[in-house]
Amino acid sequence: MRTWVRLSFLLALLALTGCPPRVSDRIYFASDRDGVGNNLFVMDAQGKSLKQLTKNLLPDWEPHPALSPDGKSLLFVSRHLDSNLEVYLMDTGGGEPVRLTFTPEDEDRPSFAPDGRILFDSERTGDWELWVMERTGENPVQLTFSPGIDEGGAFRPDGKLLAFASERSGYFGIYLAAPGGGAGVSDVRRIYGGDGFHANDPAWSPDGRLIAFAGNAQGTYNIYVIALDGSEPVRLTGFDGHYQDRYPCWSADGESLVFARREGSDWEICTLRLDAASGSGVNRLTDNQVSDSQPVW
Repeated sequence: MRTWVRLSFLLALLALTGCPPRVSDRIYFASDRDGVGNNLFVMDAQGKSLKQLTKNLLPDWEPHPALSPDGKSLLFVSRHLDSNLEVYLMDTGGGEPVRLTFTPEDEDRPSFAPDGRILFDSERTGDWELWVMERTGENPVQLTFSPGIDEGGAFRPDGKLLAFASERSGYFGIYLAAPGGGAGVSDVRRIYGGDGFHANDPAWSPDGRLIAFAGNAQGTYNIYVIALDGSEPVRLTGFDGHYQDRYPCWSADGESLVFARREGSDWEICTLRLDAASGSGVNRLTDNQVSDSQPVW
C-alpha cells in the first residue's frame, strides 16, 4: 500500500507543471539482429515500422545511443574506425555518422546537454570521469575528478543539475552535482545506492522533478523512480519474474518509460506506463532470440 501511495504522489508531481509535447513516438535502440554487429535501429512506440540506421558496427561493445532534445540527432559510441571507443553523431533519419572524438583512450555513454553541448564518459585521464564538449567535438572539459568510476551522466532539462552513477563508495550509486559552467562540479551528493548494492542509469523526467534509474537492491536489477526530496525511491518492476531491467528512458510526455529487460541471455525492449506500474503493466515491444537493448525515446 505504501508503494502505491508514494507512486501516486510522484505522479502528482509530474502533473503539477505538465510536460512538453512529444517530440517523437519513435524508439531508437541497439540490436545484434542483423548478425553483423551491435547496430542502431528505430521502431515506433508499438514495436512496428522497424528500420536499421547503422551497419557494420563492431559487436564487441554497446553503442549507448542518445537522442537530442529536438529528436533530430543521435549520439553513440563505436570502434567502427579504430580499436578505441569514440563518440559519433548522426541524423535520426540515417546517413553517415560523424566522428567527434579522436583519443587513444575509450569514450562512452554520450548524451546531449540542454545548451547543445555533449556530455560523455572518458578514460583519457586513466579513470572513468565525466566530460563535456562542444557539438563539434571541440573544447573538451573535465567535470568529475573521482578515483572511482563516474558514468552515465545526464543533465536535468534546465541544465542546473547533473545526475550520474558513481562507484566512489565501492558500489555504484546515483549522485547529483551542480555544474559550474567550467571545469569541475560542486555540491556533489549521493541520493540513493552505493551501500551494498548498485544503482545505475539515471534518467531525468521531462519536467526535471523525478529520476528513473536501475538498481539491484532486490538482488536483480529493477527500474525505480525517485524524487529529490530525500524520500525513498519507488520500485516499478520486478514483481512478475526474475528479470534484469536496465537503461530506463522517459517518453517526452512523462507518462511512460522504455527500458531493456533481460530474460535468459536475450535483451528485449519494454515499455511501462507510470499510472499502471505494478509489473503487470509492462508491454514488451520486441520478442526474439537476439539482443535488443539501450532504448531511447
